[in-house]
Amino acid sequence: MKNSFIKVRRKGLRSLRHILEKWVEVHTTYSKREDWEDSIWWCHERPNVGALAAAVWISGGTALEEYSTLKLHKGRKRAGRCDLFFRTKGGKAYACEAKQLWFTGGMTQKQSSEAVNDYFNAAQDDAKKLHPTEGRKLAICFVTLDLPPKTNNLASIKKSIAKLIEVLTSTNADAMAWCFPPKARLLLWEKNHRRYPGVAVLIRKVVSSKI
Repeated sequence: MKNSFIKVRRKGLRSLRHILEKWVEVHTTYSKREDWEDSIWWCHERPNVGALAAAVWISGGTALEEYSTLKLHKGRKRAGRCDLFFRTKGGKAYACEAKQLWFTGGMTQKQSSEAVNDYFNAAQDDAKKLHPTEGRKLAICFVTLDLPPKTNNLASIKKSIAKLIEVLTSTNADAMAWCFPPKARLLLWEKNHRRYPGVAVLIRKVVSSKI
């Protein structure tokens, strides 16, 4: 099992590969500089969106988070907010809506698959509400592995990571990446006494809505 992994299945999204490489780097660098006692991925959705935005900037692109824009509701335009807009170094622009799932190790394989697909689909539904003038749209689902403190041996954690990876690779994501640094495998958050060994991201191109 690889500590990090990047796969872009959709030909038109190949420009995301370099961004995802930098996304792994952002997470790893942050935790390393915090002496492997802190991470971005155990925070909520917004910091995880920020990590992806940082990866865009590092890769030579530009990014804007949580900005005001127009959305469609029952065919009518209304004011709203978009989680992330970014432009790649090559000039391709994307408006994105994101969700974050805490993936608990106690779920069955069926429950795990359903949870991931539900959150991914929710991000897609939100992206479809973005006004057509936003252009290309992406649905993004961050998946943070969330384990009880008693999961305190590397073999058990590795098994939980493998379970998550099996679920991720079965989705219809157009691109995906994950990051499970070896030194973060036993990372314990003292506030809730749970372990968070890493994070994954799923990306799907969304068909634009009609006005």
